[in-house]
Amino acid sequence: KGDSNCGLVIDGRTLQFILEDHDSSTTFYKLAMSSTSCVCTRFSPSQKRRLVDEVRKRGSSITLAIGDGANDVPMILGAHVGIGLRGKEGSQAVQASDIAISQFAFLVPLLLCHGRRAYRRVASFLCYYFYKNVALAFGDFIWAHQNSFSGEVAYPEWLSTSFNAVFTWWPVIIVLAFDQDIPDSISNAQPRIYTEGIKREWFNIRLFALWMTSAAFQGSLAWILPNFLFGSFDYEAVDFWRASATSFTMVIVIVALKLALHDFKRCSLSCLLPIIGSIASYIIVLFLLGYVPLGQRMQPNLAGDPPVPGWIFSNATPILVIALASPLALLPDAMAL
Repeated sequence: KGDSNCGLVIDGRTLQFILEDHDSSTTFYKLAMSSTSCVCTRFSPSQKRRLVDEVRKRGSSITLAIGDGANDVPMILGAHVGIGLRGKEGSQAVQASDIAISQFAFLVPLLLCHGRRAYRRVASFLCYYFYKNVALAFGDFIWAHQNSFSGEVAYPEWLSTSFNAVFTWWPVIIVLAFDQDIPDSISNAQPRIYTEGIKREWFNIRLFALWMTSAAFQGSLAWILPNFLFGSFDYEAVDFWRASATSFTMVIVIVALKLALHDFKRCSLSCLLPIIGSIASYIIVLFLLGYVPLGQRMQPNLAGDPPVPGWIFSNATPILVIALASPLALLPDAMAL
């Protein structure tokens, strides 16, 4: 960010006088930010913390503090990311830090490899978790308008309860844990790739709005198609629950494919197995609720002759709707990648 020919050296006593005056501290901040590097000597622990606070207060920069002794603890606690270095000066810095390393040489791979991937994984996890729940909620939202806000739920209760608890919480963790866009050697050799985190390319208002717009569109499509093709507005009719279960199946398939779509290793086992496992676990639970006596008592809406799960997977119309409409719903997302 600074001039490649400019550096700054300052000691603790000089900083003490600078920070006493607002104009002087502002000038010092601008001078420091215009420099490539700053060398600060003879700082007290409180001055180290104050310097970090000044940077956090005056700009949008993400601060990192690294130290190996007790005198570095205030600075480590004050930064966005605190790194403790294991050394001969005790363990106070390590205990106060977010991350501990053994050598300064580990700082480069920590930032350029682990840090960059961790940022992308956490950002994708947050967007995806909101996305899948909003997609499911839009079925209830549309049904609430269709039945004049009577309070009746759109999907079978035990399926909705299991949506996060059984079907969708673990695939995203496994997929993102093993996801990797480029090898570590390239990340270390190309520091400019790290700027995607500084520029907030993976988590910002625009990107989050796109995720939520996608969730609204796909969740609405999943409810509307089965509901109008073979559903019913009679809450007690079996046709309503056939369409409802088909819509829920579409949501499961859509959010699973959406996760695969945003994975850099889409054809790897670390992506395919969780996706297949998520859909398979849903189908197993669906048939247990429809065919097992205990499941029928828990979810009587899925019972019938034949039970709702059997009807869905033995008729061409719901199968075609699930197989064709679910991937097509993700076409705008695929084109945007």
